Amino acid sequence: MRLDFFLKPVNVVLISVMASLLIWAVPGESALLRGFEQRSAVTLPGSLVLVGWYALCIAVIWYGVKLGCRIRPNARLQEFETSPKRELTFYWFLTCAATIGIVFSVIAIALEVSIWETISTRNANIAAEALPNHASLATLRYATAVAAPIGIYLWQRKSASLAMGTWNILLLLANVILASRMSLIVAIIIYVFLLVRSKPDFKLKPLVALIGIFALFGGLTSLNYVRNANTYEQFDITSPIEMNFYQISAYLGAPAQVSIGVSNAIANGDLVVSGSPTTSLAAVLPTFLNFDKDSVGDGTVAGRYGNLVSVTENFNANSAFADVYSAFGWWGLFYTLIVLCGAAFLFGIFSRYRSVVAAIAAVLLYGFAEYWRGFMFNQGIHIFMLLVVGSGIGFAILWPRVTMFIHHARTRASQIRQRQ
Repeated sequence: MRLDFFLKPVNVVLISVMASLLIWAVPGESALLRGFEQRSAVTLPGSLVLVGWYALCIAVIWYGVKLGCRIRPNARLQEFETSPKRELTFYWFLTCAATIGIVFSVIAIALEVSIWETISTRNANIAAEALPNHASLATLRYATAVAAPIGIYLWQRKSASLAMGTWNILLLLANVILASRMSLIVAIIIYVFLLVRSKPDFKLKPLVALIGIFALFGGLTSLNYVRNANTYEQFDITSPIEMNFYQISAYLGAPAQVSIGVSNAIANGDLVVSGSPTTSLAAVLPTFLNFDKDSVGDGTVAGRYGNLVSVTENFNANSAFADVYSAFGWWGLFYTLIVLCGAAFLFGIFSRYRSVVAAIAAVLLYGFAEYWRGFMFNQGIHIFMLLVVGSGIGFAILWPRVTMFIHHARTRASQIRQRQ
C-alpha cells in the first residue's frame, strides 16, 4: 500500500471529512458517548451548502499546492539533502527546545498539583489544566512533536544516535501524558511524511499497517483511561477499550453533527451572521493576538449555534466551517479560504525537499488533517510548530558561520596576546 496518497492535502481533507460522516452515521445518541443527544437531519438544501463549501475548499487547496510545486527549490535548503551534519545541527536545536519545554512544563505542573497523584487517580486532565494558558517556556514542549519523529528518521539513516532518539521519544511521551495527545498524532504525521519523501517508492505492508493501527489504538486507550476513566465509570462503563471507542466516536462524529446542523440552519435562514470585511479578519488572526476569546477554536457554542444544533457544550472544536461562519459569517470563511490557499502553496514548496526541511510541509499537512473539526492555521500551537522548525533550519544554516566567526575571533585574540 502506497502511503503518498494519504499525504496530500486534498486527500487528507476528503478522508477526514468522510471518516467523520461515517462515524456520525452509526446509530446512537448520547451527550457523553456520542457528543450529541439529537441527530441533525440531512436535508437537500443543507447538503448543497456543505458540499459546495468543501468543494470550494478542495479547489483552492489543489490550486495552492499546484502553484507551490512550481517554485524552484532553494539551493541552501537543498544542501540539507547532502549534509548529515547540517541535519544533525537542526535536530540538536529541536532537542534543546523540547527538553527546555518539558522541564518547565513539569515544574509548572508540580507547583500546582501532584503529577503522580493525577495519573494514579486517572485525572491527568488536571495536570494539563495546571499549565500556563499563555506563551511561556513551557510552550516549547510542543517541539517534542517534531523532535521525536525527526530523531527516529535520522537514526534510521544512521545520522543520529539511538540514545538521543530515545530521549526525544521519552520527552514526547511526557508531553502526551501530561498535556497534549495531539502531539502524538503530529509526530506520526511528520515521521511518515519524512519517510515517504526520502523513499518515494516506499510501500507499507498490510501486516505492518495493522500492527501500527492496533499500537496506536492501544496507546490512545491508555491515555484516554488516565484522563477520563472516572467520568465514564459514572455511566457504568469500566472497560478501557470501550471508553476509547466512545471517545473516538464523540471526537470524530461531533464535527459532522455540527457541520450538518449548521448548514441546515444557513440554508433555512435560521442562522444568518453578518460579518464585515474588517472585523471578520479576526477569523484568521493568530489566536495569541486575538484577545476576544469567543473566536475560532476558543468560543463556546451556546451563544452561536447551540440552540440550533445538538452538541455537547464543552466541545470547543466542532467544525471549522461552522465555527468560523457562526462567529464571522461568509467574510470569515472567505479569509480562511485565502489562508488555506497560502498554506497549500507553502506545502507545495516544502514538500519537494527530501530532507528534514520537508518537516514544514508535514506540519502544514497536520493543519489540513484537522480542518474537518477546527481551523488550525491561526492557532498558536500550530504557528509555534512552524516557527520552531523554521528557526531550526535557519540555525542549522547559520551555525557554521557562527563557529567560523568564533574561531577567527579566538585566533585573532591569540595573535594579539602573542604580539604583546
